[in-house]
Amino acid sequence: MDVKALPYLSSDTCKTATTECVHFGYTGVPTTDPIITELAGFFTASEPKTVVPKFYTDETAMRAAYDASPVSFVVGVIFQGPSTNLTKPSTPGSNDLYQYTILANHTAYVHGDYINSRFATAQAYVERAAINLRRKANSKPPLSSPLPLKTDPGTATTGAGRTFISYANFVGLATSINQSLNAFYVMFCFQAVWLGVLSILVVEKKERIRMAMTMMGMERNPYLISVWVMQNIQNLVTCALMVFILFVGRIFTRSNALIVWLILILFSFNATAFGTIAAVFVPDPKKTNTISFLILVLTLGSYGVCSALVFGGRNPLNPTTETLLFLIPSVALGRSINYITGVEAAMGGVTFENLSAGPCGKALWMLAIDCIIFYFLAWYTDAVVPNDFTNSLPPDFFLRPSYWGIGRYRSAGELGHDIARPPAATATTNAAHSRGHQHADMFEQTDVSRIPVEDRNIIQVRDLRKEYSTGPGWAYNIPLWGLFFRIFYPPRSSRKTGAFSGVQKQQVVAGLDLEVHRNEILGFLGHNGAGKTTSLSMIMGMVRPSSGTVVVNGHILPGSSTLSHSEVDLRALGEVQKQMGVCPQYDVLFGTLTAWETMKLYAAIKGVRVLDRKAQANSGSHHSTSQELLEEYLEHLLDDVHLKEKKHERVMTFSGGMKRKLSVALAFLGDPKVVLLDEPTTGMDIFSKKQIWQLMQDSKAGRAILLTTHSMEEADALSDRIAILSKGELQTLGSSLFLKNRFGVGYRLNLEKRRAMLADQLHPQKQKGIASTGLLDTHASSSSSSTSAASDSVVLFNEERTTAIVQQHFPDATIDANTATDITYVLPTTGTVEQRNGRTTQQYIADKKAALPALFAQLDEEIATNRLGVKSVGLSLTTLEEVFISLQEQEEAERLAKEEGKDK
Repeated sequence: MDVKALPYLSSDTCKTATTECVHFGYTGVPTTDPIITELAGFFTASEPKTVVPKFYTDETAMRAAYDASPVSFVVGVIFQGPSTNLTKPSTPGSNDLYQYTILANHTAYVHGDYINSRFATAQAYVERAAINLRRKANSKPPLSSPLPLKTDPGTATTGAGRTFISYANFVGLATSINQSLNAFYVMFCFQAVWLGVLSILVVEKKERIRMAMTMMGMERNPYLISVWVMQNIQNLVTCALMVFILFVGRIFTRSNALIVWLILILFSFNATAFGTIAAVFVPDPKKTNTISFLILVLTLGSYGVCSALVFGGRNPLNPTTETLLFLIPSVALGRSINYITGVEAAMGGVTFENLSAGPCGKALWMLAIDCIIFYFLAWYTDAVVPNDFTNSLPPDFFLRPSYWGIGRYRSAGELGHDIARPPAATATTNAAHSRGHQHADMFEQTDVSRIPVEDRNIIQVRDLRKEYSTGPGWAYNIPLWGLFFRIFYPPRSSRKTGAFSGVQKQQVVAGLDLEVHRNEILGFLGHNGAGKTTSLSMIMGMVRPSSGTVVVNGHILPGSSTLSHSEVDLRALGEVQKQMGVCPQYDVLFGTLTAWETMKLYAAIKGVRVLDRKAQANSGSHHSTSQELLEEYLEHLLDDVHLKEKKHERVMTFSGGMKRKLSVALAFLGDPKVVLLDEPTTGMDIFSKKQIWQLMQDSKAGRAILLTTHSMEEADALSDRIAILSKGELQTLGSSLFLKNRFGVGYRLNLEKRRAMLADQLHPQKQKGIASTGLLDTHASSSSSSTSAASDSVVLFNEERTTAIVQQHFPDATIDANTATDITYVLPTTGTVEQRNGRTTQQYIADKKAALPALFAQLDEEIATNRLGVKSVGLSLTTLEEVFISLQEQEEAERLAKEEGKDK
């Protein structure tokens, strides 16, 4: 390959010089130094013109000479000290460095060309001179000049001189590139750190794992600390591996590895905080990669801007400015890596001895301060930013004594948040206390005087409301940031119309009022989207109400309407969750754990302890350890839900019904005083449902249980009272019997018709008459064994007389079904305004019930004389399904009436 030769110092230089030309200026060593003598010999042997090394007292004087006449100065060298160590014999393992700096003339420096500027020529001379001094010290013959000798000028164009140049010829350019890129490379490696934290937190938030652990009593701080500790332990190993690569790859060779590791680990701690802050605002795991990339862009961009605009200038950097910029962790890291790269290129390194001389010492301290700042921001944003999975705290929560457990806890009554009852309702209370409902008779009156005071109002809800926005409206109005939200979180309205139409609010729960007492199961019924799960989430403290008050066991749960009160105890939610058991709508279980491990995990979170009462009663008996007692208790609980035989199988192998069983077992773990069950038997077979029903009935004593379900049969079988919601409003509340009487079609009277065999009881001549009148029953039996008998039988039922008797007592009774074997009458217990004739609905129902004994007495008399042709009588009440449908039809009728009124 044709390589350009090294130019001489005295060839084609100082062409326009008006003063004496300085081909080689130097400082740092005296004129008598051996290396200057060696250089003078090279100049005499090789240079075509006379080159005399010119001495300057210091660098300032040499730069002044250059500034006075740049065209008269070719190259300058700053020696870092005398060449004494080069004149001594070398020893094995010695690392005697001889440092110097070359100053090339910028006038001749073209596009980074080290050849034309004579930089490489000066380096070749100095290196050969240093080598010769060491060779002489070791009794070896010296080498000739690195450039062709004047005695053989023809070789000056062959490029032979280039063979004497080491890799360090281009160290300036390489150092500049490395300093720029190394910092970016290192920062890029940390993307995995914040992405890991971001993914963990968002996935556990989306899958409601964190919500489940919070409901089980895990506080916010231990959860975050556990995530941070686990991630930062990984960071320790990751940063150690990065240091290993940096030094084994000889990117860094002379710096202290511990200093580099400390810088990297402190930045990784900050990266963990970045991921935590970002996770607060990201609801969907699918967006974590995008958000992680944006964090990377901000990280690299912040350092790039500071490097170009602040650190890249020629003016000295203000120390205060540098310190303030180090509050940005990426700037502190990039500045440190940049500095270490530069020092390494200058054949030096950053050690503890010279740590304070550069920015690395300051960067270490500032990265530690950054950790404190960003972890506080992560902790604060996680606490105050609202979301659908955890309850948020007020902005000033950390300033309130109650958050830190300082001061005496004050109950709801002391704070004046217990809704007072009217004087007339002290003994008989409207369980719903519904202020907005027009029909007071839709709620059953409950005589609370029969309930012990300590068992009343275990759960108390007053005017509870919740509104959701279709998007983060406040963020849409912020420049640039609003654009980000519109791209990644478009409003729901814009997804349909294709245009941004603003943020809309949807009311999910509208003024809910209810109470749940101890030893009671309250059933929640409602169609999908009625607000059952949202109401339950607000009661369990996982969703903050827009307004209203929730009191559980005397503790006011923090909500939008109560957080402004500084007296509200922010520990209330934690206190409530410690005595609350929850079975959420979705199974929030760890699939990799077994059922036994799951029970032990949540028992540890809830702090479950089992007392050995037998040992307490008999001090001489064997004392079981607390661990043995706990395991016995957990095994008994698994047996209650019939999972004992499956306890060592992984949850991921369970069917949907088995997972629900495990969730129910977790709800009753630790003897909770309040149990919230959100559709607990979904996905179970009928046999498993009956088992869970029995468990709930057996566990009702001493507890207040709130149950949501879509099964009318389940609500009817378990609930002491039933609340029906629709569009977030409480439609009715009362016992199953009350609802059936109030909203059902009434009673159903079923009469079995009497039949007679033709061959035994009827004259053959009458058979024809019976057949001709259509009374012959040809559909009497469905069984093969009685087909012949049925075909030879006739119906003796007197429908006209029977109907007259029924309508005598229930004038508005109607026939619901009439078959060959049975007839069913509907006996309405509710009526129109005209039928009630001034009576209330309750009075009208009572009057209808009073008519039943007289009806049955007359039917018994008629049946005894065999005048009706009735074999047996049965009475049934309206089902809950019919009640539910009736309420839906009533609501739809009211809605249509309102729309018609608006149109008019």
